Amino acid sequence: MSKHISEVGTWTAEDAAEIQSRWQKPTETRLLSGRHLRVYTGLSKPFFMKKPGKSGEAGSTPYQGYFVDMLEMLASRLNFTWDITLGSRVRPRIIAAAESKKYDLLLVGMAMRTGYAGWEKVEYSIPIRTRGYFLTMKKSNRHEGQGIFQFMGPFSAEVWLTFVAAVVGVSLVMAANGRLNPYEWSKAAGRGEVSEEEADNLSLVNSLCYDPVKTNLAAFLSRPSTERSIRSLADLARQTDVPYGTYKGYTIVKFLKKSQEEPFKTIGRYLDKNSDEVLFNKGVQAFERAAKGDFIFISPTTYEYEILNERCDMVILTDEYFFKYEVVFPFPVGSPYRAEINQALMKMTEDGQMDALTNRWFNKKMYKCSTGSTQEGVLDMEQLNGAFYYLMIGMGTSILVFALEWVHFKFKKGRSSDPANRGDRV
Repeated sequence: MSKHISEVGTWTAEDAAEIQSRWQKPTETRLLSGRHLRVYTGLSKPFFMKKPGKSGEAGSTPYQGYFVDMLEMLASRLNFTWDITLGSRVRPRIIAAAESKKYDLLLVGMAMRTGYAGWEKVEYSIPIRTRGYFLTMKKSNRHEGQGIFQFMGPFSAEVWLTFVAAVVGVSLVMAANGRLNPYEWSKAAGRGEVSEEEADNLSLVNSLCYDPVKTNLAAFLSRPSTERSIRSLADLARQTDVPYGTYKGYTIVKFLKKSQEEPFKTIGRYLDKNSDEVLFNKGVQAFERAAKGDFIFISPTTYEYEILNERCDMVILTDEYFFKYEVVFPFPVGSPYRAEINQALMKMTEDGQMDALTNRWFNKKMYKCSTGSTQEGVLDMEQLNGAFYYLMIGMGTSILVFALEWVHFKFKKGRSSDPANRGDRV
C-alpha cells in the first residue's frame, strides 16, 4: 500500500463497513486565537447602535446591538480581540471595503443574492437571519379633533341625515299607532283601563328617545378600517382607496414589475403606472411619506425596529414577511477566517446562543410600541365617552323635568285642597 494512503477500514461480505479505531477526526483550525481583528461595520438599528452618552470607536463599550453581542460571543469562543471602523452600509461601499483587504471581518448584514454589481467579489457566511418586507402605514385617527362628537365620525353628514330621517319616521309611525290603535295606551286610557299618564307612553317625544343611542353604537361597530382589511399583498392589490409605494431601488420593485403571477402583477402595474408619485429616490423618503398618513409603504425590515420601538404612530399591517431573503456576513474573497467563523456560528446555533440573541433584540413583546393589530376594532371608553356624555345630559334633563313636575303637581294639589279654591262656604 502506498505511503500516502492509509487503511482506515474494511468491507465485510455483507457489504457493511468496519471502521478501525486508529482513524481520527481532523483537528479544527484555530487561526483566530490570539489575533486582533479589524472589523468594518455601519450603524443600523437594532444591529449596531451607539450607546446613549458614549463616544469613541475602539472596543465594544460605546456600542450595543444584535451584531455587537454576536461579535462578543464569537470573540469569547474563538479568543480574538477587535477594533471597530464605522463606515457606510450601502452595498458598493461594503464591496469596496472587502476588496481593500484592510478588514478581517465585515460586520454588516447583506442580502444573500446574486446579480448585483460586484457580488462575485465577496464570499458569504452561513445565514444569520431571515428577513423580508412588510406593509406599514400611519395609524389611523378617525376621531382626531372631534372631541365628544367622535362617536359620530364613522359616517358622513348625508348618512347621518338618513339615520335622523329614519328615526323620525319610525317615531311618527309608533306615535300614530299609539294614538289610533284601539288596543294601545291612548285608546285604553279613553276607556278608563289605564291612567292618562300611561297614555303618553308612546308619544312622539318618547318614541324619539328610543333609537339614537342604538344607532350610534351600530354605526361605530360598522366603521371601516384599512388597518384591519389589509393583511397581505393580495389585500393590497384588491383595494384602491389608499395609495402605496416604496423605494425604487429595492429588489422587490424589479420583481413586482416583471412578475406575471397575481397579486404581484397587479401591484407591479400600479407601481409602474404611478411611478412618479409612489416610487421614491430614497427609502427614508417613502417611510416619511407613509408617516404623514394615507399611504402604505412596502418596507424592508430595516425599519421594523424603529416602528416597533420608536414610531408608535406607525402600524405594521402584515403578520408575516414576504419576498424573504437570508442575511449573511460578507468576507473578502479567500479570507482565511471565513470557515472558522462559520463553524463558530453553527456551534452557537446548536448551543442556543443565536436563539437567545434573537429573543433579546427581536422579541416584539418587549418593544415599546404596539402594532395595534390585535386590538383594532375593539370599543373602549375613548371612543364612546361622547355617547355617555349625552346620556348623562339626558338623565340630568329628565331629573330636572321630574323635579319641576313634582313641584307643579304639589302646588296644584295644594291649591285644589284649599276650601276657598273649591268654592266652599263657612
